This record gives sequence, C-alpha cells and structure tokens, in this order.
Amino acid sequence: MGLFGDRARTANRLATRIGQMVRRRGQQVEGERKDAYKRLLGVAKASRMQAGKV
Repeated sequence: MGLFGDRARTANRLATRIGQMVRRRGQQVEGERKDAYKRLLGVAKASRMQAGKV
C-alpha cells in the first residue's frame, strides 16, 4: 500500500469523523472537530509535498 495509501486512508477516516461530528452539537465536539480538521489539513499537505517530490 505504501505511505501515500496510508495517508489516503487516514484522510478518509478523518473526513468521515468530521462529518459525524458536524451532526452533533456542543463546545467539546466543536473543539474536537477543529482538531480533526487541522490534522486532515496536515495529512493533505504532507501528501502534496510527497507528490511534488515524485
């Protein structure tokens, strides 16, 4: 599968998790959603940087 495949799987899981959190309410959920979104952006950036090297 390789590193890119792992990142794609992580991105899919995070996106699914964010979608589930959007349907819930509350301050804690909002903080968790923001953290997950930041992590998703980090995964996307790392994938883009790796693709640029190829």
